[in-house]
Amino acid sequence: MRAFALAAVLSAICAASAKQIVITVGDPLSSDNATTVFRPAEVQAKIGDVVFFNFTQGNHSATQSTFASPCIPAHDTNVTINGFNSDLRPTNNGTAITNLPVTITTNDTIWFYDIATCGEGGVGGININDSSTETLEGFQACLFLAHAAGTIG
Repeated sequence: MRAFALAAVLSAICAASAKQIVITVGDPLSSDNATTVFRPAEVQAKIGDVVFFNFTQGNHSATQSTFASPCIPAHDTNVTINGFNSDLRPTNNGTAITNLPVTITTNDTIWFYDIATCGEGGVGGININDSSTETLEGFQACLFLAHAAGTIG
């Protein structure tokens, strides 16, 4: 009984310390610059935090990918990754705002993209390691090279 009570208290403490982090998808500026489709494009989150992709304008998605394959769903390139995928979410100029909650379960970097703007830079990341060579700028450069080579749309 004591173990159950302790587990309940610890669970409540962990839930209370979890943060909610919002990434706006479809910022009005994104119509001119695809690299701004996610605002912010990079966030830091701890295990247990929830990242909310808040779809506000346009027809966009938030789909998990890998650094090596920026515009392809993560599960398509690595079947062990059960990544998130919102599919396209039309908002009709802000009238059908929706969100996609993603609970963070790892400290590893999580890469994501927008299917509508990925080839032009519509990408982002959660927990990007600043000491790694896999940076947001590198992720964008990787997708620009793939786009120029014709391997992505």
